[in-house]
Amino acid sequence: MGEIYGLYSTRKGHIQYVGQTEYSAQKRLDLTVTKALDKEPGALFEWVREEWRNDSEVRYHVLQDDIIPADLDMYEGYWNQQFGGLLNVKPPADLNRTTTEIGQGIHEDIRVLLKGETQAED
Repeated sequence: MGEIYGLYSTRKGHIQYVGQTEYSAQKRLDLTVTKALDKEPGALFEWVREEWRNDSEVRYHVLQDDIIPADLDMYEGYWNQQFGGLLNVKPPADLNRTTTEIGQGIHEDIRVLLKGETQAED
């Protein structure tokens, strides 16, 4: 079974990339980190390196799991439509779309998580 995940930074807490995997979001993040460390070109890897330069981490948030592989593209498309400003907007998607209520709810969940971590450190 597969997962749809979003990548975000601890600096902003907003989903910047939506992806799919038949394995786990953690394995995909590990692969992304490896490629960023290897200086692979591309918007995703440039963004990861920029977040590191700003002393931020890149993390994942599972948006949906238990998806049969044949349905991953469909659900990835759905989740891509929930967020504005993604690094991986694919045609014919609207490049100027804004984050939906659903996407804003996910961003709020991430902010609460990050705020809880900050308070725990104090």
